[in-house]
Amino acid sequence: MTLGQVRVDPDKLEAAADSISRNREAMERVIRELLQVTFELQMSWEGIAHQRFFDEFFSKKRSMDDLVKHLHHTELELKKSAKTFREVDEKAYGNFNLLNNLSDAFLRGSGRAAGTKVAELTEFASAENGVTIFGEYNGVRVGVIKTDGEIGTIFPDATQQP
Repeated sequence: MTLGQVRVDPDKLEAAADSISRNREAMERVIRELLQVTFELQMSWEGIAHQRFFDEFFSKKRSMDDLVKHLHHTELELKKSAKTFREVDEKAYGNFNLLNNLSDAFLRGSGRAAGTKVAELTEFASAENGVTIFGEYNGVRVGVIKTDGEIGTIFPDATQQP
């Protein structure tokens, strides 16, 4: 069985983790308030109904505590995944820094070697969706937006303009 690729924005994962964190904290406050009210009630209530109520309450409190622990675990896992995805994205983006540096050098006109490299790239470039496609690098298409005949920003994934 093959697994499909999952693409999640790290910011969305962090936002979900933050939401879970806020809700977990709110739940912890509610549990503390219920516990306080229950202890106050326990001091002034006697009888069989009293015992059943408190036995059931503390049994349910264990379930509430388990839920809080689960939410905290989920929050940490989402933050860990967001960090991992962000690091992978930054590493993948880093592979294109050479092209960005090349573009900057070409636009500044600094150096014959930079101009030669861009010229070599444009020899096999093709136009698609208003973007000049240079080719692929590790399966990711690399392109450049052209404006008024001048080279603009070089960017990865040429199928999507930034």
